[in-house]
Amino acid sequence: MLTTCSPFKTVTASITKYLPDHDKSAPYWPRVNNSLERLAKRISKKGKLKELKKTLKEKRQGGDEVGECIIVTRLDPNKKAYDPLDEHTHLHSVRVFRFHWLNEADDLKSAEECSNGFNEKLNEEFCINPYHYETRRWEKKTKQIRKPLATWTQYRDRANTFIPNKDLDTKNRLVLKWDTDGVLIRESRPSYNLNPAYNRGLKEEEYAVTDVWAAVKLNPALTKISKEFTSISSQFIVDASSEERSTSERLSFPRPSSKVGKGVLIYTVDGEVYLKNLSESPIFILSLFANHFFRYESTAVVKIPSKASLKVWSNDEFLDLLEAQSENSFHEVEDLGSWGNIRISFVGWGQKYEHQKFPVGLSSFEVTFIDGKEWAEKTMLAMGKPDLAAG
Repeated sequence: MLTTCSPFKTVTASITKYLPDHDKSAPYWPRVNNSLERLAKRISKKGKLKELKKTLKEKRQGGDEVGECIIVTRLDPNKKAYDPLDEHTHLHSVRVFRFHWLNEADDLKSAEECSNGFNEKLNEEFCINPYHYETRRWEKKTKQIRKPLATWTQYRDRANTFIPNKDLDTKNRLVLKWDTDGVLIRESRPSYNLNPAYNRGLKEEEYAVTDVWAAVKLNPALTKISKEFTSISSQFIVDASSEERSTSERLSFPRPSSKVGKGVLIYTVDGEVYLKNLSESPIFILSLFANHFFRYESTAVVKIPSKASLKVWSNDEFLDLLEAQSENSFHEVEDLGSWGNIRISFVGWGQKYEHQKFPVGLSSFEVTFIDGKEWAEKTMLAMGKPDLAAG
């Protein structure tokens, strides 16, 4: 790790106060700290500190403006002091001030409003404004969809009223893990073997993501935010503050509760969605997708301890499930349409708690990953869904 010394020791101290609430005991922190020092080294030489501080200050005050481009020159690889780890200054900037979980520069792309984004081969100058980059979007996929073996039947509500409670199993593959260098380990997804002998009605169907990937719904009776909060940013936080607030990356409950604390961070990279509990208190989630891979009952409410992180959605895994279920019946696919809904609360509910049903209040909210429901509907149409579907 670099040793923080003049001339960039002062620069490091100057921008540290604008850092988000990093957990310095977490496995990823040494990597973020290393990026902080490398960023400070670059901007101290290029005189970009003032521009960066202006942008960070505006964002910290809750503004939606992303600021102007902050331009640096590409390093010369022929110089003796050249260090290839210093090359991707934009990655260090974004990792420090926005997405601590970034593994490499390939995870990033420049935002549409930035014309100076980093390019591996072309531009000699590039932008390091952390708000001029987003994580790469998931690429569209093509899947084989078949007409079902079973015909359409009246959709039936098979929801179980019994709500068991579970503690998060830290050995589960959905729980985020880092290696000794603080690099996020991306687990391989399971495979779903389709019946190769069943070829009747084979159809290729293309799936693409929408610009808005998530929507958050609060109780409209308790908040002035009557419509859904939607996100096109790569991450957002749901927390509480003294006043109601809604920006591109933050949704705050009014009248803060001590249980909510710093809230919940939800972020996406390459079609996968992760959730991190920033609060000092546990949170409780009901996710059909996560319960499937936890091998829990579909209605199970899982207790997530403070600072824990887990994967709650994957486009690729969901499409694999859709393709496999298309061999069965329409209602099996329709069931999958609700897998993108997650209920989150800072108040426990279920078998072990006072609340037997999802507590509707300012400490609870619902998140929907929008593509899941649309893809399920698209798949049913490809299967030959009748015009008069159930409901």
